[in-house]
Amino acid sequence: MEEAALKKQLREKVFSRVYFLFGDEPWLVRHYTAQIAKKAVDAFEEFNLQRFDDEASVDQIAEAVEALPMMSERKCVIVHNYNAETNASQTAKMAELLADPPESCVLVFSCTREINWKKSTKWRAFQKAVAAVGSVVEFPVRDAAALNKFLVSFAQE
Repeated sequence: MEEAALKKQLREKVFSRVYFLFGDEPWLVRHYTAQIAKKAVDAFEEFNLQRFDDEASVDQIAEAVEALPMMSERKCVIVHNYNAETNASQTAKMAELLADPPESCVLVFSCTREINWKKSTKWRAFQKAVAAVGSVVEFPVRDAAALNKFLVSFAQE
C-alpha cells in the first residue's frame, strides 16, 4: 500500500484490520501510527487503545487484540518494534493471530528498527501474513522534491 492510500483510509475512517508500518523515515512511521490510533479509537481511549513495545509476548498482544472494545466500534492495539526474529513457538502464535484478526480491533505494528530483508525469512513471512489480511506500508527515504511537497502539504493541514 502506498502512503496516499493510507491517507485516504484515514480520511474516510475505513481501516484495515492489521497494519505494518516501517521504513527509513521513522518520523513518518510514528506519525501515521499516531494518526491511525487517533482516528480508529472514537471513545474511551484509556480502554480502547493499548500499546506494547518489543518486550511484549505474542500472548499479551493476542489477549489485547481479542478483547472487545469498551463502548466503541473498535479498539486499537499498537506494537512498537515487534521482533519477528523470535523463537518458533512465538512465530507460530503470531501467524495464528494474523490469520484471522477480529474486526473489532485495528492492530498496528510500528517498526522503526532496521530490517534485513535479504537475510530474514521470518520478516518476509510476517510481511506476507500482514499483507494477506491488512496493509503493509513502507516509508522510504524521500528525495528533496518529495520531502518539500510533503512538508508543504503537512503545513497546510
